[in-house]
Amino acid sequence: MYDALGLPGATAFTARDMDAPAMDAQLTARRPDLLVFWYGTNEAELPGLDANGLRQDYAALIARMRKATGAECLLIGPTDRLAQDANGRWNEAPSLSKVLNTLPQVAKDAGCAYWSARAAMGGERSMQRWQRQPVPLGHADGVHLTPQGYAVLANAFVKDLMAAYESTKKGGEPTASAAGAP
Repeated sequence: MYDALGLPGATAFTARDMDAPAMDAQLTARRPDLLVFWYGTNEAELPGLDANGLRQDYAALIARMRKATGAECLLIGPTDRLAQDANGRWNEAPSLSKVLNTLPQVAKDAGCAYWSARAAMGGERSMQRWQRQPVPLGHADGVHLTPQGYAVLANAFVKDLMAAYESTKKGGEPTASAAGAP
């Protein structure tokens, strides 16, 4: 079974500010095996984002939800995100590097797996390459993927997930592919 709690424009701060006892009770009742956290793209747009505050909020949210559920966890890093300046030039979103540097460590400290959506896209400024494909994979806003783009990203994720699963099934440690590396 798959359940999703996704809200347009949400950040980790959105989940932090929800009614914790109510959310925890609902999660406990669902008895998930895996919690997947995919935040960061919206945080990347926040000028002056406090990386330490992001780290603390993420760690507290993950710890609380894992305590309520006993589930394993996975953090997915943000996709590449661009922002247009006043002169019409496209630059990396103002806090993307802070988010990209913070989330892998949060995952490690929490005992969670981490997968880099941006790396799977091809790294820095990959959004521009995705936008310029014959069938565009990224929208003109520099933020969102097209349905085809999300399908490409999902396929990359499943490929990496299954490779890690096969590795652990054979008794080895999961290995991060180039796409899954932070």
